[in-house]
Amino acid sequence: MGGCWLSRFLALRRILLGTTVGREIEWLILTELLELPVRQGYRIARKDALAETILASPYIQSSVLTKTFEGIGRRARSRSEPHAAASRPS
Repeated sequence: MGGCWLSRFLALRRILLGTTVGREIEWLILTELLELPVRQGYRIARKDALAETILASPYIQSSVLTKTFEGIGRRARSRSEPHAAASRPS
């Protein structure tokens, strides 16, 4: 609950000045220091070190992703089964 309030509070605050230098510092902090994806005007950074770190976790790979992919597979099979059964000859 406190996290939601804090994120809204920070989103409404401007830490750096809206100058060219301020935008450049913001860009460098987000892209070079934190390695987060960000779009700033015409510039786009796609590196996401946080997502890469999370996905590299053995727990995430062995447990969470496996369960997620199994669920996707079950859902895909259940959607295709009625069509497959209807097209089979009796």
